[in-house]
Amino acid sequence: ILRAIFPGVPLHTTPPHQDYIHILGTQDTWTAWIPCGDCPEELGGLSLVPGSYRWGVLPTQQTYGAGGAAVETPEDCPWAVADYACGDVVIFHSLTVHQGRDNATRDRLRLSVDFRYQPLDQPVQPSSLEPHMATTYKYSWEDVYAAWNTQGDSLPYYWKSQPLHFEPVHKT
Repeated sequence: ILRAIFPGVPLHTTPPHQDYIHILGTQDTWTAWIPCGDCPEELGGLSLVPGSYRWGVLPTQQTYGAGGAAVETPEDCPWAVADYACGDVVIFHSLTVHQGRDNATRDRLRLSVDFRYQPLDQPVQPSSLEPHMATTYKYSWEDVYAAWNTQGDSLPYYWKSQPLHFEPVHKT
């Protein structure tokens, strides 16, 4: 997932949340957050609450910002923040409470990417295999691959050759 965070638009900043509530399937999922270039604090990087994965799945409330769902955290919660450099990677568990930070610059765009990983033998939520935001924007893998010469290419639909396990998963 590519994230583009514009300056001066805090309404679209990702609120405090846990990834599990969006991806479901298994809690044993990990996210790798990678800034696409140097990302000082003022550019609005990632912050997280160390050890918060131990809190379990937290209740959510609807809110503005990416994902549209937030969790409440104690006011005295110790948020870890940092200046990130090109090449840094932050890896965290799907129950870790984290958030994007506002881009406080006047004229710089913050770009970052999220990659998610889970054990192959754990259940997958079918929607996790669709293009990101596909239901919102009404597009499919066929749309994504339309201009891609897939002849002899093993990347398109690579997951279809994997022994994936699907379980009916319900949001709580």
